Amino acid sequence: MSVLFRYVARDFFRNWLATLTALVMLIVIAALFGNIDEAFSSWEAFQEFLDKTVRTLPGLIEILLPMTVLLATVLTFSALSRTSELVAMKASGMGLFRLMLPLFSVLLLVSTLAYLNQNYLYRHLHPDEEANSRVSTHQWRTLGSAIIYMDFADLKDKTLSGVRAFVWREGPFELTQVNSLPSGRRDGQERWEFSDTIEREYGSGGWSLRQNARKELAPNEFPDVFKPAELDAHHTPFLDLYQEIKQRESQGLRVEVYWMEWLQKVAAVVAPFLMVLIGTPLSQFHFRRARVAGELAITLLTGLLFMVGTQILYTLGKGGFVGPALSAWSINVAFALLAVGLLRMAR
Repeated sequence: MSVLFRYVARDFFRNWLATLTALVMLIVIAALFGNIDEAFSSWEAFQEFLDKTVRTLPGLIEILLPMTVLLATVLTFSALSRTSELVAMKASGMGLFRLMLPLFSVLLLVSTLAYLNQNYLYRHLHPDEEANSRVSTHQWRTLGSAIIYMDFADLKDKTLSGVRAFVWREGPFELTQVNSLPSGRRDGQERWEFSDTIEREYGSGGWSLRQNARKELAPNEFPDVFKPAELDAHHTPFLDLYQEIKQRESQGLRVEVYWMEWLQKVAAVVAPFLMVLIGTPLSQFHFRRARVAGELAITLLTGLLFMVGTQILYTLGKGGFVGPALSAWSINVAFALLAVGLLRMAR
């Protein structure tokens, strides 16, 4: 390993670590100021805020990782360009791909840390999640032709909030009902009671609206959301999840969401490498005015598009609206094509 190789790799790792720390701290400080009265009301409240903050760090790191790699790539090569070191490297015969090799070596460590963060650190910080009195938020369930979303379910009090149901019809495939159930509960007879419901139904005359102060459903007309999820696929290690999928397939159970999570784990490891392939040629373009500001603006926009697109497709895949492969890999494929185009332009 040459001195130049180590020099570029060290600069990139330092920039990545500084970028990740800065973005995480910015979000944490924003959360602190948003809850400053509650957080500083007592020492116990402040400790609770710190505990919640630490528990959210794995999720934050998972979401921010591709953007931080992209920013670190652009910052690394922009700094080398400003000091004319990049010109000297190119004059010695180093092309774009040779310049990226030190970054790829660092990404082997970064991707490993990302995998451990998603599949081990999160589970370590949430050991009592399944045994907790409150079921995890943002649940998706299916019942017949309906796809049901629940914002929050309280296992102890048997209450729900933020429920929305989407009913689909085939031949032709179209959305026929969108029902909003703001709050509900299950009584001792296992019946469901919802209040202030809004039902939107599509018929021959278009969409109609119906409001009910109270609506009751039989036990079989709504899924039993108070049973904790059997498996947190998103935070289950790669091989363990694959074995679980094969076992469920042998039992004739649906595994589309599990395949999506499995493919997403591979896509998450590949994503940082795509960010380097995009960031390296992006840092080579020179802007006539405010060069650094222009580079950072385009870099941030690119990173945000990747983050938002990934989250939207993940949500659609989890809800069953798109297939597993499309949900997990379409953003990576789109950005891989973008990387190819930028590399061709920069050569």
